[in-house]
Amino acid sequence: MAVLSKRLIVPALLTNASVLKYTAPVNNITKDVEFMFCNTDATNTIGVTLNLVENGGTAGASNTFLLGTGASAFLLGPGESRSWSTEQVLLAGDAVYALATTTLKVSMFMSGREISQG
Repeated sequence: MAVLSKRLIVPALLTNASVLKYTAPVNNITKDVEFMFCNTDATNTIGVTLNLVENGGTAGASNTFLLGTGASAFLLGPGESRSWSTEQVLLAGDAVYALATTTLKVSMFMSGREISQG
């Protein structure tokens, strides 16, 4: 069993549509994931939504992990950067989808550990 700590995605700006950002590789599990977000907008607060989707599933309300709207929303103030960690385990084929309430204003970075199972 090999454990590899690594950058899981290249930093990219989020859109206002849910987009696949990462899929756990075959014969691996992914854990100890850290997300980093930066609101590049100098004026507006922006919400971020993340979905952790089981292999073969689709992003939706039942697998929302962070919600970018509502009373308990995950919001980034103007120019704010924030990291967020989870101990959730992603099995082979599980995926992370992300969106922001405003297009091309929030950058997202993701790192974690991939553990080979084969």
